[in-house]
Amino acid sequence: METLKEKFENLSLPWEDGKQKELEEIFNKQLAPDFLYGGYIRVLDRYRVYIQCVEFYFHSEEPNGIKDEIVYHRNNYHVEGELPYFVPLTFHAHASGFDIAFENPILHYRASALIRAYELFDEKVGKFIKVENGKFILEDGKLINKPEYNGKPHSDYKFIYADEPETNTQSTYLYDILNGFGNAGEITWVTKPLPFYNNQKPNPKERKGVYKGDKWTASKYEEPRKREWGFDRKKLNKSDIN
Repeated sequence: METLKEKFENLSLPWEDGKQKELEEIFNKQLAPDFLYGGYIRVLDRYRVYIQCVEFYFHSEEPNGIKDEIVYHRNNYHVEGELPYFVPLTFHAHASGFDIAFENPILHYRASALIRAYELFDEKVGKFIKVENGKFILEDGKLINKPEYNGKPHSDYKFIYADEPETNTQSTYLYDILNGFGNAGEITWVTKPLPFYNNQKPNPKERKGVYKGDKWTASKYEEPRKREWGFDRKKLNKSDIN
C-alpha cells in the first residue's frame, strides 16, 4: 500500500490560474479521503488524532498561479524573501492551528491541510479525549493543575476522558496539544483506512478565510470568493478504533 508520504512525494497539483476546478477535484476525490478515512496522526506512540474536518490551502509563488493570500508559509509574508519549501507531510504548527504540509519546490507552490475538527484517542488508557476550557492539563493519564509550561503561563485546557468519540473543533488547541504531547518526541502519520471508508464520501463545505486581492492582512476584509476547499465526515464510532 502506498503511504501518504509517498503519494505526496509523487504528487503534482495544477497550479495555474484558471485551473481551480481541477485542483478542487483532486482535493475532493483524492486528498480529502486520505486525510479523513486513510489513517491518523500518532504522537509519542500513544495518542491518535483522527481528522474529522480538513481545510485545504494552496498558494502558487508563480505570477500566473492560483493565489491564496491567507497562507502563512509563503514568500514575503511574515519574512521578506523566499522561504524554503516544506518536505511532504511536514507537521506545521502556527497561530491558527496545525497544518499537514505538502509543498512542491519544483512547481513552486505551497499546499497544506489544516485540521479543523478531530477526535483524540489515548491508546494507553483506551479512551477518547474531549478538550475543554479549564486550568488543567493531562499528564500520564491524570488531570493535574499545571499553570506553567516551560516557565510560561500554559493555555487553559481541560482534557476529559470519554468512552465514546468526542469531536474537538478548536484547531488552535492542536498548536499546544500536539507540541505538548510531542515535545521533542515523534509525530507521525499512520496509514490505516477506517472500517467505513468504502461506504462514505467526504462532505464538501466552503472553507473559511478566502479573500480577493493580491494582498491580505488581518485588518483588510474584502469580498469573499467561494472555495469549497473544506471537507468533513461523520463522527467515529467506538467500533471504528482498532
